[in-house]
Amino acid sequence: MGFKNNIISTQDEYITSPFGVRPNPLGAGTEFHNGLDIVSSRGLQKTQDVWSIAIADGVVTDKHNGELIGHGIDILHDGKVLSRQYHFKSASVLKVGDKVEKGDRIGILGTTGRSTGVHLHFGVKTGSTKWDNGDYVDPTPYLDGTKNIAISSDNVIPAKIDTPEREIREYLSSKGLSLYAAVGIMGNLYAESGLKANNLQNSYEKSLGFTDDSYTAAVDKGTYTNFIRDCAGYGLAQWTYWSRKEGLFNAAKAQDKSIGNLNMQLDYLWFELTTSYRGVLDELRKAKSVREASDIILTKFEKPADQSEAVRVKRAGYAQSYYDNYLGWYAPEVPTMPEATLMPETPTGTITKGSKVTINANAKYYTGGTIPLWVLADVWYVSSISGDRAVLGKNVSGKNDIQSPINVKDLVYV
Repeated sequence: MGFKNNIISTQDEYITSPFGVRPNPLGAGTEFHNGLDIVSSRGLQKTQDVWSIAIADGVVTDKHNGELIGHGIDILHDGKVLSRQYHFKSASVLKVGDKVEKGDRIGILGTTGRSTGVHLHFGVKTGSTKWDNGDYVDPTPYLDGTKNIAISSDNVIPAKIDTPEREIREYLSSKGLSLYAAVGIMGNLYAESGLKANNLQNSYEKSLGFTDDSYTAAVDKGTYTNFIRDCAGYGLAQWTYWSRKEGLFNAAKAQDKSIGNLNMQLDYLWFELTTSYRGVLDELRKAKSVREASDIILTKFEKPADQSEAVRVKRAGYAQSYYDNYLGWYAPEVPTMPEATLMPETPTGTITKGSKVTINANAKYYTGGTIPLWVLADVWYVSSISGDRAVLGKNVSGKNDIQSPINVKDLVYV
């Protein structure tokens, strides 16, 4: 579905559910999804109404306001292709018989009908001029001009675009965080940095004589040497205190990445949460609402000077927007190791074979070697243990298997 750049920035939109069989977002089992679900982070943040537009010239053949699809509209293009858009916030101003041109505004993205959050459902049928008699087809080609309906490439919504929001959400999901916990973090990160990993605190740009880009480049090149002690907030979480900035700096060096690298900063954020802020993570995992999760991150992890009720409400509002959009399809990852290799977990506090553990921040390998940050930041299964020597095997996602020995005293039971 093409969107005009002056209506929606294509940097913020992506398809969240493709055409075909998918897990049922509102129940158990699977279902056939007869279209594409498209979301906009600008829309979910409620900074303005987000409009869908006509994919090509056509004529309105039907309007809807039903229990399943909510407010929607059908358009016949070129006398042989029907497109349907629905879940609009309210009824389209168009009426049956109206002619539309490619790019005309059709409806405001919403969540009416059977919906789990603000998005646009886009479907296509061919073979008939009436929707009930046509055949469903995959709408994806109608987004990129490979069929009769040509869409300019600068208006195309990719099936997957690696925006910071998407990468952060998928990273937190990979750590097994609940939706409350994930959006609590994301809402606060948005308030701190706008999800920009190279963000330099605005109030320091003039005094230091840097922009976001030039500051990042100077730190990377070593031409600016006061990164740790300059008290300027930086990065996703606006790390400010010298010891936390030192940790971020060392993390970048350890991974040989730019100080403004998003994935490196996510690893460092997770490292902090699983070590020096472990209590915060424990509370976050138990959060029962968006507001509770947001307040935990605000008051116990970010800890800005202004923690007033107004600030809490604003940050919780950002988090709630993410929650509204992800509800129904956000799925935290679970261990994917083969069933035979999953060990039964042992009583809390007792580390044995099969225990799930994290590693203390200052730990070394049993042989004295340095443990990489990405290993310290993850959760692992103990594959074997002998005396004070534990061997860590796979991480909880099952994607890495390190088989590395570490002293039991440096492990924390999860």
